[in-house]
Amino acid sequence: MNEIIHENETNTNEVHPKATKAEMPPLFWDVFTSENSKTKKIDTMDFLFENLSVDLEKVKNSELFLRNYLYTTILVRKHLSEINCRIKEINAKMKTAKDYDHKKLLHFRTINSTAKDEIIDFISNNFVEFVTVITNKNVNLINKNGDGGLWVYYPMYDYYYHNEYYNPNYDFSTATKFYHSPRVRFIDFIPNINKHIQLKKQSVDEYYNKVFLDVDSMIDFIKYQVKINYHFSNRSEIFDSMFDLFCNKKYLAFITISAIQIEGMFYELLLLKKGKKESFGTLKEKAQTAFQDNKMQDFILYPHFAFDVPKLRNEIAHTGITNNCNIKQTAYELVLDLNCILTLAGNESTEKFNDFLKIFVIFIKIKKADFENDEKYFYAVSLMLIQYLHKNFLFIPNSFWGVLSNPLNYADELSHYDSCDKELCTSGIVTKISNIAKNSIFWGIIIDIAHEEIVGNVNPNKEAIRILQKLKNTFIGILDGESKNKCIQLSAILSKVQQ
Repeated sequence: MNEIIHENETNTNEVHPKATKAEMPPLFWDVFTSENSKTKKIDTMDFLFENLSVDLEKVKNSELFLRNYLYTTILVRKHLSEINCRIKEINAKMKTAKDYDHKKLLHFRTINSTAKDEIIDFISNNFVEFVTVITNKNVNLINKNGDGGLWVYYPMYDYYYHNEYYNPNYDFSTATKFYHSPRVRFIDFIPNINKHIQLKKQSVDEYYNKVFLDVDSMIDFIKYQVKINYHFSNRSEIFDSMFDLFCNKKYLAFITISAIQIEGMFYELLLLKKGKKESFGTLKEKAQTAFQDNKMQDFILYPHFAFDVPKLRNEIAHTGITNNCNIKQTAYELVLDLNCILTLAGNESTEKFNDFLKIFVIFIKIKKADFENDEKYFYAVSLMLIQYLHKNFLFIPNSFWGVLSNPLNYADELSHYDSCDKELCTSGIVTKISNIAKNSIFWGIIIDIAHEEIVGNVNPNKEAIRILQKLKNTFIGILDGESKNKCIQLSAILSKVQQ
């Protein structure tokens, strides 16, 4: 019996002609064709490397790359989440905050927003390279899990290193007070800060008992540092009178003077840094200028000196007194604040001479009697000086070079330190080392180094170029005779490299 097929029904037995690609919408073609009817499995690593535009041949261990990529992704996401939550909290508090509290919150909102931008920039431009470099150094970040040593392998963004200082609730006051402590080595200053912050959290009474002991033992040291410093000695009478008040427990009088002297020491610090006299603005503006070239100081010290200290300073400036309920604690804390800024200014003042004293310690070990003639002796001491400059170049302050080239510009200052220490003739040491650096034998060795490291070298030593450039710029305008000729010869060699 013949089957009746209605017009709108489909005969399942009928063989339809195969559709062509031209007749199918592009979206459905791959699904329709038999060779692509099953979902194609994409390898995870292939997908990752393709979308990150990473050359697989440049990665030594693809599985380690994946682990490091996951760790870094989670780390970056965590940091962005922290910042976003913190900015929301800051915005909420700013609605009711006033004066310096509002300014402080605005500062932290700004640096957190900047940190967020830096992290986004890292994700966009350095993320893949970071993971690649870390992987090729065979570092497993998941196993290391935040040991804080990533900077050894590749530079990251500031927030990774210093995230605690982006929190306005961090104890910047205590950190400032123990930023510089007598007898604490520089490499230990962060652990020393953390120890005191932790002690304050655990027991305020124990913390202040320690503060009282520390301050009582450092008063004579502070007065001495002011007295012997060429730039601050004119304040010695003020500091002596101020600490007489302190030692006689006249804390209120001490507070009114010391709060002003903190700002005065910022003025001294900025004179040393900027080399000219001007108002430098408010205490907040002075702190900003003083710390802007030092990241750690800007992170740790700026918030306290810019937002906490000005409250007390302005109260005294406007009323002549403070209504602080615990004047003894305030007085002791101000001594620690004074010690911090005084140490910073003192270091800025004398750092230009420190390397001369270190060089002199090496110099006196070279005995003239051990050499056949003066020329060989001068060659030995010249080589010693060059080796020191090379080894310590990155750590030598710019102010050192001005003293090395022309000690006479610092004659009054050097004479002051000679009078403070009769056994150590600082001016004689500086002059002796400066004369070595101006000797023709010294510059003969410099020319030999220039030929060895630069001339005819396909890959000139960049570090050597930087040091030689510094020497040339420092001395070319003041040398004479054969030393001048050799310095001009060095200039010609360096100019060819620059071309």
